[in-house]
Amino acid sequence: MNTKLATMLLVCLSFASNVQANENLNTLSSTYDATARYEMSENDVKSFVYQWFVAFDHQLESGFYLNHLADPVQMQYPDFPISSKKDFLRWTRE
Repeated sequence: MNTKLATMLLVCLSFASNVQANENLNTLSSTYDATARYEMSENDVKSFVYQWFVAFDHQLESGFYLNHLADPVQMQYPDFPISSKKDFLRWTRE
């Protein structure tokens, strides 16, 4: 009986220790920049540009691009100004 009690006590202590460790993992450091979660970083921009051009390489459907374009659109390609999503679709079909 003493062995079972000792085992249960060790399990409870281990569980309590794990809970404390997890709480420490979820605690933000004093140098944490809270705005970093919501602001675009240089890496976010690089990632977007990479994904945009990879989509051209893989010839994704036009819906992928349209979902990423604001309205009105202001893009300038040589000999093809784009000022709407319709213009963009025309450009992709040429």
